[in-house]
Amino acid sequence: MWYYVMGLVGPTGQSQGVTRMTAKHVHTTVLLLFIAVLADGMVAVVLRIGSIRAVLDGDRTWVNLVALTGLGCLALLIVVTLRSLRDLLGLSHQVTTSEARIAVLETSALMSQAQGARSSVHADLGPDAVAARKRMVDLLERENLTIAMQPIVDLQLDGCVMAEALARFPDGRGPDVWFREAQEMGLGVELELLAVETALARTPELPLDVGVSINASPSLILDRRLAETIYQSGIPLDRVTLEITEHAAVTEYDDIKAALLVLRERGVQLAVDDMGAGYASFSHVLKLRPDIIKLDRSMIVDIAADPAKRAFVTAIVLLALELDATITAEGIETRAELATVEALGVDHAQGFHLGRPDTLSSTWRSWSGRRWMAPLFIPAPSPAPLSLDA
Repeated sequence: MWYYVMGLVGPTGQSQGVTRMTAKHVHTTVLLLFIAVLADGMVAVVLRIGSIRAVLDGDRTWVNLVALTGLGCLALLIVVTLRSLRDLLGLSHQVTTSEARIAVLETSALMSQAQGARSSVHADLGPDAVAARKRMVDLLERENLTIAMQPIVDLQLDGCVMAEALARFPDGRGPDVWFREAQEMGLGVELELLAVETALARTPELPLDVGVSINASPSLILDRRLAETIYQSGIPLDRVTLEITEHAAVTEYDDIKAALLVLRERGVQLAVDDMGAGYASFSHVLKLRPDIIKLDRSMIVDIAADPAKRAFVTAIVLLALELDATITAEGIETRAELATVEALGVDHAQGFHLGRPDTLSSTWRSWSGRRWMAPLFIPAPSPAPLSLDA
C-alpha cells in the first residue's frame, strides 16, 4: 500500500505536499487493519475452543457468543477497509484536482500566448515569456504570496476603521508588475482570486472593529467565484469592502451593478479607487454609486499649496454628500496634507504619514485603540508683554 501511495503522488512539489498531508492517515489505516486482523484471530481461537467444550456439554451460549463476536470482528474489518479505500480515493482525488488545476492554468496561459502572437500583447515580456509563464503558474499553484495591511483612519473618530489588503510577492517585484503580467497571460482573474482568498484568510487577525478593503477589477467582479470566495470565508459581510480598480475604461456598468447587488444588500461596501486619476471620473462614480470614494494620491500631493486641488476635493466632498458616501484620501505623506484634507471635510485618510503597509499581525493588533491624530496645528507662542520700564 505504501509503495502504491508513493507511486501515486509522484515527485512533484504539490504531490509531495499531498503525501505529507495523507501519510499519517495511511499509516493509521494500516495499523488498524493489522490490529483488527490480529484481534479477530485471537478472539476466534479462544471462542472456538470454548464453544467446542460448550457444545460437548450441551450449552449453546458459547456458540451464540462466537457468532456475535465473529460478526463484530467482520464489521470492524469492513469499517477499516472502507476507511482505507476512502483515504486512497481522497488522495487520488487531491492529486487529480491539483494536476487538473495546473493543466487549466497552463492551458489558459498557452492560449493567451497564442493570441498574443497575433496581437503582440506579450511584447513587454519579450524573450522571457516562457519563464514568466512558468513563474506565474508556479505561484498560483503554490499560492505563494503574502498580504500586507495598511490602516485607514477615521479623521473624526481618530481610530483605525479599515485596512487595505495589498499583495506582496516572493521575488520583491511590485504588485503592478505581477498583475500586469498575469493579465497579459490570461491569468489576471486567477491571480486576483488568490489575493482575495489570502486577504480574507488573514482578516481574522485584524482587530474586530477593523474591516478589510480588497482590490477587485471589473473582470473579477463579474466572475461568480468572487462572491463564492467571500461567502465561504466566513467573514461578516459588513467588514468587507471591494475597491474597483481599473486601468482601462469600464463599459459593463449594468453587469457590474447586477453582480454586486446581492453582496451590497448583505453588507459589502463598494469603493471607487483612484478618483481623480485615469478612468475614475465623475461619470464613473455616478454610474456605480459607491459607498466610498477614494481620492488618488495625485490629488493629494501639495494640496495645502494648490487651490485647484482643494477646489477639486471640495467638489468631491459635495458629491459624496449627495450620494451618501464617504471619502478616503489616499497617499497622505505629510502633516500638512492630513490637516488640509481634514479641514476640507474628508472622512478617512490613508498613507505613509499614518502607517505603512505591514505583514505582521502583531502590528495590526496594535492599531486597536491607538490615537492617530496628533495635534495638527501648534499654536504660536504668546508674545512677551511689553515692559513699561524700557
